[in-house]
Amino acid sequence: MKKLLAVICIFLITALPTGAFADSQSDNADMLEKLENNYTDYQEISQLQEEIINHINVIRTQNGENAIQDDFDIDIDSAVKIYVDTDIFALNTVDETAIMNALNDGTHMWVLDINIGNTTYEVNISKGLPLNEEAIDALTDEEIARIKENEGRWCIAAILISEDTQSDYDQIIKSSMNSISYNTDNIKAVICGGLPYIHEPVAVIMKDNKASLIVPMGEMEVVGTAEQLAEIKPLSAKSTDEVYLYSSIMEAVNHMESEDEYITGGGRIVLPSTNTTQDFDNGSVKIPTQILIIALCVAAAAAFGIIFMLFRKNIRLDNKKH
Repeated sequence: MKKLLAVICIFLITALPTGAFADSQSDNADMLEKLENNYTDYQEISQLQEEIINHINVIRTQNGENAIQDDFDIDIDSAVKIYVDTDIFALNTVDETAIMNALNDGTHMWVLDINIGNTTYEVNISKGLPLNEEAIDALTDEEIARIKENEGRWCIAAILISEDTQSDYDQIIKSSMNSISYNTDNIKAVICGGLPYIHEPVAVIMKDNKASLIVPMGEMEVVGTAEQLAEIKPLSAKSTDEVYLYSSIMEAVNHMESEDEYITGGGRIVLPSTNTTQDFDNGSVKIPTQILIIALCVAAAAAFGIIFMLFRKNIRLDNKKH
């Protein structure tokens, strides 16, 4: 897990996913959505390079390190797109088109990793939000002016510092796919943050026009029996592999959302009990499996008892005749 050493907050976005990584040297660059392929956002974000260098130099100076030169090469093209706060599980579908339409209608941000020596500076870039009138008393005049100036514009929301330069989204996805021997031909990965009951961003792996897998980019707690945990992973996955079937995680989260006890739940996914109700084609009625089995057994026993009594009665009648 990355170690957070410093943060620059600029009061621009209400929720930022932590633990984000990106790397221009990735072998799987085509899996993820990169800034170089988004012409509209690129035009504005590419103008932030000087500001990014200035913020990094402030941090380096405070830490007693040498400032980087103004002409330092920042690979702005490699910034990774992260979709934020769109509940794709609520769609209750694995259809790629439906999921991508919902994500594109929602909010997104960009995360750019800059490696300098043994340190990674993770730059979070988002669109400035309107000034929150309730927070005015807690802000300085300078902060208020900056928020108003940046409203609706792409700007630096935060810079996180990590001593881990060996991990990135591309690398995590590639390692996970290799671990389960997954065919990566023609797959697409999108990073989603702010999903229900999941604190860290996850990669949703799309294949054959369907959401196939979920790969956590950080910690994702899933609670269940060993048998349940095995059932929600690909058949080729080991117990230690953190790769999950998208449909199974979606079903578990939607089940939790429907239960009152989980409405204010924390950042963990609780798998449904094996005794949960199952649908039978009888309208909206759901009959618990155990109750159904017991009821069928009781009915069968009663029927057998009636047949047996009638059989015995016939024997008695036959005996009387003789």
